[in-house]
Amino acid sequence: LFTELAAEVIKYQQEDGFWRTSLLDPQNYPAKESSATALFCYGLAWGIRMGLLDEATYLPVVEKAWAALGECIHDNGMIGWVQLPAFNPRDVQFEHNIDYGAGAFLLAGTEVLHLTK
Repeated sequence: LFTELAAEVIKYQQEDGFWRTSLLDPQNYPAKESSATALFCYGLAWGIRMGLLDEATYLPVVEKAWAALGECIHDNGMIGWVQLPAFNPRDVQFEHNIDYGAGAFLLAGTEVLHLTK
């Protein structure tokens, strides 16, 4: 199941490295979204490290996501572009910095660091 989901989710990564709040309708929700991007980055990087995902296929996706996440850091260290809690997609802005976005960012960073060793 994990490998099937990974193969599907990489199809929805946008040119800028982010996933949007609506995977199936990114045109209507064009703003960057960092918490999902960080969680996808984390999961894919973990899958590579565990030998479940092909590095040649998935590492470029992880690297693109990690580079995109670097654009989300506020001067005070908070992570922006975090989808607010909701039951449906909505507009996301750089100023949106909810704690779980930072947690997802740290998870992604930990796995990306493992891949660089």
